[in-house]
Amino acid sequence: MHCSASVDCSGVALPELAEQFRVIAEIGGDIAFSIDCASGALRYVSPSIEQLLGYSPAEVAAQLDQPGSALAALCAGMPERVRRLRA
Repeated sequence: MHCSASVDCSGVALPELAEQFRVIAEIGGDIAFSIDCASGALRYVSPSIEQLLGYSPAEVAAQLDQPGSALAALCAGMPERVRRLRA
């Protein structure tokens, strides 16, 4: 099955999936985030992060650029791993 950028392999429109993810993340009490693995950019972080960890979503995004931060360590090398998987 061919997958496009606008529809995932199950046939569901990606904007619909993104909205479902956002609703679940905002209703649940856990922290949810989405990172673009190809670029390493933070695409979404649930608002619950502020309540649970004391960081605003903007502060979490800024941590990606701080060497030594836990989030930067988690994402380190992700774009290169994606490139290797696609090759």
